[in-house]
Amino acid sequence: MNTAFGTSSLGQKRSWPRCDAIASFRFQHPRRGLVHANRLLPWQPIVPLHFEGDFMSDLFTTYADLAAEIDIRKDGTISKTLYQDDSLKVVLFGFDAGQELSEHTAAVPAMLQFLDGDATVTLGDKTIDAAANTFVHMAAKLSHSISANKPTRMLLLLLKVAKANG
Repeated sequence: MNTAFGTSSLGQKRSWPRCDAIASFRFQHPRRGLVHANRLLPWQPIVPLHFEGDFMSDLFTTYADLAAEIDIRKDGTISKTLYQDDSLKVVLFGFDAGQELSEHTAAVPAMLQFLDGDATVTLGDKTIDAAANTFVHMAAKLSHSISANKPTRMLLLLLKVAKANG
């Protein structure tokens, strides 16, 4: 493997894999305003960069403000897939007050992260109240439902690799 050499902040000699480097640039996004992003340049050392805003690449995906990614619709439930690969699916949900996902199961383990609002979550025969910053992990095939008491945003992570290994 080709390498590039540099010096760390402590004065130690460091090497990085020599491949595509990432150059920073900015563009005007219609909803998020000025966004900082990166572009690959051939045959330069990979070095850490600082950036702001949303960004997707083969190496990582970022969202600077998850709540801003989805608008809650009056008397509705909306979902938006933010990321998906062979092992993980990430979906952002927006529920208006009174909306619900009726009882169902998932074939894979799942995690819920409530960003804002207030909801009632039924997990098997247990019921919990979920507000901003509530986290829930569910085993595969657990019966569950969600009912929003106030407008609510929730992040769902489906762990697909667990199904393949289980």
